[in-house]
Amino acid sequence: MTNLDYLGGRIEKLRDLLDQQKLDGVLLSSPESLNHFCEMLNIEGYCLITRKRLVRITDFRFQNEISSLNGDFETLMITSGFTDYIVSNSVLSGMKLGFEGSHLTYSFLNELMRKSGAKSLTDVSEEIGILLSVADDEMIQRMKKAISISGKSYKKFLKKKLTGFSEKQSKWLLLQSLYDLGAESESFPLILAFGSNSRNPHHVPSSKVLRKNELRLYDFGVFYKGLRSDITRMVIPRSDNESLDIYNILIDIQSEVAKIASAGVPVRELDLLARDLFGNYNLLEGVKHSLGHGLGYKVHQKPRISWKSDEVLAENQIITLEPGVYFGNKGFRFENDYLVTKNGLINLSKNISV
Repeated sequence: MTNLDYLGGRIEKLRDLLDQQKLDGVLLSSPESLNHFCEMLNIEGYCLITRKRLVRITDFRFQNEISSLNGDFETLMITSGFTDYIVSNSVLSGMKLGFEGSHLTYSFLNELMRKSGAKSLTDVSEEIGILLSVADDEMIQRMKKAISISGKSYKKFLKKKLTGFSEKQSKWLLLQSLYDLGAESESFPLILAFGSNSRNPHHVPSSKVLRKNELRLYDFGVFYKGLRSDITRMVIPRSDNESLDIYNILIDIQSEVAKIASAGVPVRELDLLARDLFGNYNLLEGVKHSLGHGLGYKVHQKPRISWKSDEVLAENQIITLEPGVYFGNKGFRFENDYLVTKNGLINLSKNISV
């Protein structure tokens, strides 16, 4: 059995949610919730948490993985369809049940309502999303490890001479570095953009070959024990003074915004300050996206760092700040990962080469 003592605090917060919503239990189904509350990383299934019971629900494919986890949970091995199984075993009968509506399909919910015997069903996706957005010590340590792997991998990757290599070929070289240094997978499909392809914020690596003295944009991250890092860096030729100036402006804007951020600060203030600073440099026209986003089990999660958002930064959230501008045939972006504290932001990725 593995020691998962940190789960206690997470489950306590979930049970507080049951009290607030006047529920008997919650059925978790998203990969993020299964990992966070039940440590079911890469294990498909469900997890039922009530005031008295902790139940992992899966099937024979994950029997070995589930048996190695903490013994405080019961385990139910499904031998038929999920709803048929819970009906025959009266698992949810008579319960006021919370569920993750943002993850379950309409057909599944319809079947759950008809067959489960639950007294009522309440969507608590929003509330669970808020719980997942605040990192505990275990999450912070895992994120630091993911970022460390990202930084070491990028440093190794930068030593390779890529002139004449395509974006696709370069992507595989970066992936190799990530895996060699401990990544379980990539956080998201890596973005490698050479030259004019940098103008596309979510560019898909192509057959374009890197030419001598051509700028490069790398947006990459590591998946490690459920947590996902997200870093963006650029390599700009020393002879391209205009591009270097813009990139340095992004670095300065990120630094200035980070100075005003702390727990309790409305996220819109960060985005608005960044836009004001872009305006001072006559670059506002090139701003095409919000300043950043929450980071953790998902690459994009609460909070959204945008002037359109009413959210407020919370202590121990992990966020990105990624100022970017896109003009004509070039795009520029610079991204770091930060931990929110009462006294400000801690730059978790400050040691990654700029």
